[in-house]
Amino acid sequence: MLASRGRPTGASAAPKSSEPTPDELRMPEDFLATSAASRVLSAVFQTQEQRVTITALFESRFEELVTAGQAAAFPELVERFRLLYDAIAANLVACAERLDALGQPALAAMVQSLWGDEEVRGKLWLDMQLARQHHSVSSIDDPARPELVETLRVAKRELAQKVESITEKLEELRCEATDLEEED
Repeated sequence: MLASRGRPTGASAAPKSSEPTPDELRMPEDFLATSAASRVLSAVFQTQEQRVTITALFESRFEELVTAGQAAAFPELVERFRLLYDAIAANLVACAERLDALGQPALAAMVQSLWGDEEVRGKLWLDMQLARQHHSVSSIDDPARPELVETLRVAKRELAQKVESITEKLEELRCEATDLEEED
């Protein structure tokens, strides 16, 4: 069934109530100001969990748009979620700064490295989403389709490699967090 302006009901590029706002994702400034290093690392892990949740939510919204034939709404979706990812990135930066202030420069550097990898992962992920969008709207007999398929395959491979690097860094940070807890 079509709603006003020709949009199928149930699909919309507009935010849904289940989507958090950037303000809801940002850590309170006073939280970090009083947190010990082990608590800051816990915040890093929670931030990464938020990123996974937001990514799954984006995937769901993307699929809704594709299913509803609303590929033109994709840029609005990307912009809306970019603000959420920016809030998450700001949390990682704040955690790194707090760790540095606590005299934990090695941990701060690890969190900064994680943030850098997440920035690259985000770009690779967006490239993959754009390739998916182009693939989804291309006709089956489009001469550019094989190139789109290859672009998508390469993007998926590069993304998987970056995710593996991030996972390794998180595991190293978990080990450091365990060491800090044992020291407390």
